[in-house]
Amino acid sequence: TTEIYTLSLHDALPICSYYLRLKAIKGYEVLRRSSYGFNHFDFNLARPNLQDVRVRRALSLAIDRDTIRQKISHGLGTIQDGIISPASPFFDPAIKTSPFDPKKANQLLDQAGWTRGADGIRSKEGQKLSIEFVSNSGSPDTDQTIELIRGWWKDIGVLLDRHNYDPTMLFALEENGGIIYSGKFDVVIFAWFLAPSGDLSNIYGCREFPPKGQNSLHWCDPKANDAMDAFKETYDFSRQKKYNAIVQEAIAAQYPTYVISIPEDLYAYNIDLKGFHPNAVTAFDDFMNVDI
Repeated sequence: TTEIYTLSLHDALPICSYYLRLKAIKGYEVLRRSSYGFNHFDFNLARPNLQDVRVRRALSLAIDRDTIRQKISHGLGTIQDGIISPASPFFDPAIKTSPFDPKKANQLLDQAGWTRGADGIRSKEGQKLSIEFVSNSGSPDTDQTIELIRGWWKDIGVLLDRHNYDPTMLFALEENGGIIYSGKFDVVIFAWFLAPSGDLSNIYGCREFPPKGQNSLHWCDPKANDAMDAFKETYDFSRQKKYNAIVQEAIAAQYPTYVISIPEDLYAYNIDLKGFHPNAVTAFDDFMNVDI
């Protein structure tokens, strides 16, 4: 009997903790494969305090993604700034990975006019730099991640005000009072899983603000939007890849989204199974290339 167990990090974040246990089981192989997803947080650019790219960049640079990867994800996942997985043919290797750099984060906030008070918290025109950070309930990994971020942001003079919601409320449509699509946040953390087509317009297009679409960030870059439109007007892969790179690089430069990691799926199977090549796109096993 051949057994295959598929563990997708996007199905249950604590699954990372099973990796070492799986590797210790005799008679089984464990594959790690990058998925088409990206764990990230989004900035709500409709909020005045986040319209300055220096603030968004500072908050991003003050997050130690490697510590999150080691302490919470058990060494799984790929750290990068691009939103598209290395498993995708649309992956853009030109996008550099930014480091954990609290010194630079402090400099950027100084430049943006946010000054520290006696309590160490930054303020501007009498308003403290407090970030309304929303997330889903029921995920210990998310809880730990946010507490780490809270400490790093405090070190650069920023308060993190967390609001926790049931996932059904967090992701509900705007007309149903959904938190994300109603814009009731400064920063939200979750994961997107992209289709293999490479089209990014439903998330980042200028015409996709809720309730018309899923651009809850309210990010609109005319050049990137033109590239997304052009992408959908051709089937030529080389042209699509060029247009897609314009979008990815604009996102990486302007920080409407900051990638925490590209998650990995784990596949555990007994060693007599030959030729198993799991599909990076789907959460289910690809049996087209399996020889039993």
